[in-house]
Amino acid sequence: MSTGAWDYAANTRGYTVGLVLQYVSPIWSVRYAAALVPEYANGPTLETNFSQYNSQVLEVEKTVKVHNRRGSLKLLAFNNFANMGSYKQAITPSTTLLTPDITKTRNGARTKYGLSLNYEQELNDYIGLFGRVSWNDGLDETWAFTEIDQSVSLGFSVDGSKWKRNEDVLGIAFVANGISTDHQNYLKAGGKGFMIGDGNLNYAPEMILELFYNALLHEDHFWLSPDYQLVMNPAYNQDRGPAHVFAIRLHAEF
Repeated sequence: MSTGAWDYAANTRGYTVGLVLQYVSPIWSVRYAAALVPEYANGPTLETNFSQYNSQVLEVEKTVKVHNRRGSLKLLAFNNFANMGSYKQAITPSTTLLTPDITKTRNGARTKYGLSLNYEQELNDYIGLFGRVSWNDGLDETWAFTEIDQSVSLGFSVDGSKWKRNEDVLGIAFVANGISTDHQNYLKAGGKGFMIGDGNLNYAPEMILELFYNALLHEDHFWLSPDYQLVMNPAYNQDRGPAHVFAIRLHAEF
């Protein structure tokens, strides 16, 4: 789900039903999935007409080594078939006197396809990095995950062995998200998606810096993770933000 432009199959709560096939070797892994999509954008009910509406995903992974340090390179491709609306059709001249509504243009013959590249690399005994790039065609409405059509992210994680906290993890990451021209024009004209839209859009890529620390409080039982995010141009609007987001998570195992 950190591959932002992948509109992955899921209902409102993040679940779906599907079939996954996987081949794994010491160097290569190949995975294929076919899954149900929701009946409508971000809807709670899955569409059971699988022959017409579904999500197809293929991922190829290669294990790599750099200076004898383990890494992983993954290429993912997806194609969703759903009753999606068209951003461009929603703002055609015949609709300009009304507030654009993409739900009025839904057509069961539409697809959304995209690609992502994910790289993870161990740098030494206590530092690792990741980088992700993802893209989708951005022609039709977001159906399941979030309103991102392009995304680039980079981050590092550091375990606490250097300060004698072996089970702790410090992480920092940066992500820049964007949307397609058709998506921008639709929001600029006053349209709304299932997550964003405020009647206008002074477009700029959304950029987020995140810092977290995962601390083990009790051996094998409790972890506490404070988190901070700085969000520039939230929802792709230069007239909004910056936003400061603070969070804390408690994780327990028994």
